[in-house]
Amino acid sequence: MEDEEVCEATTLRSLAAESYGSSGGDGEGAEMSDDDYEENTQVEAKQLDGRKFAVVMGLLFLVTFAISILIPVLPSLLLRIMDGSTSKAAYASGIISFATMPLELVLLPYVGALSDRVGRKPVLLVGVAGFATEIALLATFRNLPMYVLSKYMSSVGAAFPTTANACVADIVVGTGNEPVFFGVLGVVGGASFALGPMVGGLIVSNFNEQTALWTSVGLFGLAAVGIWFMPETLKNPRQSSMNFDVINFTRLFRRDRYLTSLVTTQFLINFTSVWHGIAYLYFHEMLSWDAGDIGRYLSFAGVVAIINQGLLTRFAIKAFGEYPTMKIGFISELGYLLVMTFMTKSWHAYASLFVGSFGWIAIPTLRAIIARQVPLSEQGSLQGSLSAMNTLQTGFGSLLMSVVFGVFSTHDGAAPYMPNAPFAFPLLNMITATIALFRAEKEKNTETKVCASDT
Repeated sequence: MEDEEVCEATTLRSLAAESYGSSGGDGEGAEMSDDDYEENTQVEAKQLDGRKFAVVMGLLFLVTFAISILIPVLPSLLLRIMDGSTSKAAYASGIISFATMPLELVLLPYVGALSDRVGRKPVLLVGVAGFATEIALLATFRNLPMYVLSKYMSSVGAAFPTTANACVADIVVGTGNEPVFFGVLGVVGGASFALGPMVGGLIVSNFNEQTALWTSVGLFGLAAVGIWFMPETLKNPRQSSMNFDVINFTRLFRRDRYLTSLVTTQFLINFTSVWHGIAYLYFHEMLSWDAGDIGRYLSFAGVVAIINQGLLTRFAIKAFGEYPTMKIGFISELGYLLVMTFMTKSWHAYASLFVGSFGWIAIPTLRAIIARQVPLSEQGSLQGSLSAMNTLQTGFGSLLMSVVFGVFSTHDGAAPYMPNAPFAFPLLNMITATIALFRAEKEKNTETKVCASDT
């Protein structure tokens, strides 16, 4: 009975193989181990639709660029709303993120499952409309109540990245080069972050915050036109009716022990990024950086991401393999967090990007392996569930980081002045994520051996 449960993962990957068109025509339906599955998808890999992939990447760049323009703008706006108090802005940021979490927890799994049934394009349009409404509200009414309301609209906008990830999976899963193409997704994000914050800083310097906000709204409108004319990436939408069980975003994760191990690793590694919610305030407090300084730093970080995810991913996986590449990346990320924790000079922040450069390669590799475990007909549900999980982390993590930062960044408070205190949390999670990665690899090897003995 235990062997049957272990081999359940193999059955899922057999379903995935059918979705990729790699199952045999004789209907034999033999089960495959992880290694057999990966070899099969590479031998009989489907052809990448270059046109669809390029269109999706172009639209992703446009939307992420529109968002990244606002990276130096929105924290500055919140700081002004909170009368220039760094600690008050930190508290407000954490509480607002936590308050919007329940809506996204309910919405994102449902959105993912919905895109499996109606196609990706309608859901992408809803997501872009949510982002545009969020920024238009901020541009029109710059006060705290409207800032809170705009963040609820941002929850609707979260449908875009969830569905965009499903679009990428539709196109690349089954090609045999999934980590490389998920790396290209990272390159697109890196390019937008290399340009967006710098452009946003320039707009604010030469005009004002409102001009930057309306520029972003215009780019979202342009993206909506592009989505309207883009080809649909989901070939065969699911015909079954949808029930509210999809809101239980752990549903997919719990039916496969190997997938559970992978998602646990993803959960922990994502927790190390929750400090980004206080990044502007942290840099402002530790290094006295303004919006322009942070914009230049993020632009440089985007260039580093492009180099690592665009050029090194393919070579690293070819040279070391997927799991060794991720292990190196996780250790590199741990070094990055240590430098960020104890930095005292501006060049330390830039040096941290080189210390953690291999971390850029590990994340798309992990995402590709997770996507490979689920049939194409459920990629929307998978990405919606992963996004809901990320929302849970962001809500609790941002609240925790903001409160801790607010307490330890006050010069005349009861607690000692230690603005780097919040980094204890991501450091601990990074160590735990590395342990979880070793466990996932062990789970994969165990599953392969047990299933092989049953054939």
